[in-house]
Amino acid sequence: MRNFVIFLGILMLMFVSILIVIAFEIDAYSNSISPTTEEMSTSPAYYTHSHTKAICDGNNYCRDYEIFCKNHEIIEMRFTGAAVQFALDWKDPREEISIRNFC
Repeated sequence: MRNFVIFLGILMLMFVSILIVIAFEIDAYSNSISPTTEEMSTSPAYYTHSHTKAICDGNNYCRDYEIFCKNHEIIEMRFTGAAVQFALDWKDPREEISIRNFC
């Protein structure tokens, strides 16, 4: 009987420990999803629209950006993390106006 009580005590301690860890993880997660000042600067009140656009260099290395615009002006550009390297003889199929215009 004494061993059973000790066993239950250990189980209770483990359970409480797990609950404490979960509580801290939930708190850390909720802090990580709170908007920062930078994120609030790109709130809908700050820009009128956003879209993604591939921007290519002279070697056909293209990086994808999210572009935030207001009144036909770029407010901010953020690299999305996507990029691709095309062959040197690759030609961008987009119309010239689409390549040059951002907002």
